[in-house]
Amino acid sequence: MTKSAAVAAAEWLSITYGQSGVQVCCVCPQGVNTSMVDKQGSAAVDGLIEPKDVAVELVQALDSNKFLVLPHPQVKKYMMRKAEDPDRWLAGMRRLNAVSYTHLR
Repeated sequence: MTKSAAVAAAEWLSITYGQSGVQVCCVCPQGVNTSMVDKQGSAAVDGLIEPKDVAVELVQALDSNKFLVLPHPQVKKYMMRKAEDPDRWLAGMRRLNAVSYTHLR
């Protein structure tokens, strides 16, 4: 499942079951320092954060009943840019992907 699909699923869960008291948090970090991440690839562009830092953000979101959890502040800006100008956002993502792909070869 892509991150976009996971966000859509979380939104659906919140819309569908929120009135029943089900709390949904959608956690969207940029890059987390785990063994799964390529520390030289695109996930590390904005800096990697530690898993414990993501956990702290999630607990705070649960306490305040917040849906969207963005441990990297830049992600909110990226989401706003995507909504404002999807073509520009796609072009930027293609450039980032090309750099990452070149690194992996």
